[in-house]
Amino acid sequence: MVHCVILDTGVRHNHKAFRDEKLSGFTLTGNDELEVQSDFEDTYGHGTAVYGIIREPDTNITNIRLAGIENGMDYVFPMGCHRAVHIDE
Repeated sequence: MVHCVILDTGVRHNHKAFRDEKLSGFTLTGNDELEVQSDFEDTYGHGTAVYGIIREPDTNITNIRLAGIENGMDYVFPMGCHRAVHIDE
């Protein structure tokens, strides 16, 4: 089993290609403090495309939606990387 973490815009849960799959993930966001939210619905489509490309039967994928990175909250990305490295803790 391979474990993969996607740092992107989330995943569209009802996409027809994988709506029956059990998706896992969360959203990192925040203005002054980093916040973790349980919803990771994709509102842009890019993360959904990436998930569709790399998913395989023996791959355990965690999706981390980085909310706010498009608005210049640059600290969200390094914190997402940190969470990805320590995903099992």
